Amino acid sequence: METVYTAAGKISLQRHGDVLYPVIRCNGTEKQITRKEMILWSILVNTVMTKSQLEMSYKEKATQFFEENDTFFEILHRLEERNLIVRGKGETNKEAIYDLLKGVYMTPIKINLLFKISGFFYLWFCKKIPFSQSIHVFKKYKLTKQERYILDLVKKGIVSAFEILEHIKNEKQNQWKKKEDFLNEAVFSKKEDFSEEIKTILHLYERGFFYLDVLYEYET
Repeated sequence: METVYTAAGKISLQRHGDVLYPVIRCNGTEKQITRKEMILWSILVNTVMTKSQLEMSYKEKATQFFEENDTFFEILHRLEERNLIVRGKGETNKEAIYDLLKGVYMTPIKINLLFKISGFFYLWFCKKIPFSQSIHVFKKYKLTKQERYILDLVKKGIVSAFEILEHIKNEKQNQWKKKEDFLNEAVFSKKEDFSEEIKTILHLYERGFFYLDVLYEYET
């Protein structure tokens, strides 16, 4: 059984007196997090990882700030309980990612110059990514036809990843009908394979075009 994880919600900083603290807005509510939770959550922003990958990455980063790094599973459990991290399960990695996408919706991020500048310094100083790579955030990304199509659906309000896949399936069915292909029923009687569409959604997510939020509360 494969299990994959990603972060949910959007982070912001709030001030209490002279102190700034991180707050994540998720599922319509604002939730404060600890420093250790912040490290784990930030690792999963705009990426999908298995539990072993996540644990390795967390322990590597946590040792830079804390002497004890044996609380990974406790922190992961707390973040899952609060829906700040979502997971998907399946017999294969592809099925696990599909399961994860069924429980999230996508909110597009408006990318302006200030956002790119913040992203550049985050990659360069916080992530320690070389300057030559971090500077790429200022490069205009050329969307493929399928990427434009999916982003248009998100902007129109079809924000659930599952809804988008269903919409694509219906569009494919309509195209088959227009061609009057008699194999249509045979093709769509099989389990749909959304491998390419899922790859496109994940690629857009990794590029920071939207962030994920939970569709519903679930038990861990």
